[in-house]
Amino acid sequence: MEGVPVWVLATVGTMVLANLGTIIAVFWGMAKLIAKGTWYVSKLESRVDKNEHDINGAHEKIRFNRSLLLKDGGPNGTTDS
Repeated sequence: MEGVPVWVLATVGTMVLANLGTIIAVFWGMAKLIAKGTWYVSKLESRVDKNEHDINGAHEKIRFNRSLLLKDGGPNGTTDS
């Protein structure tokens, strides 16, 4: 028994390296997708925070104007609203 021919070893080695390259490429792509998804979610969250701040400010103005109307007697000069 002489051993395994060199061309078989070369073929098997090439196939193993190709599969490892594919696996690394898949993991690299998944990491990029996760990074982009995280970036997108953080941008979305910052938009939500800004809108929430704007909405809270609007509610404060509404409460302030309502208190002025009640103090002044309402829009028709009465205290019922």
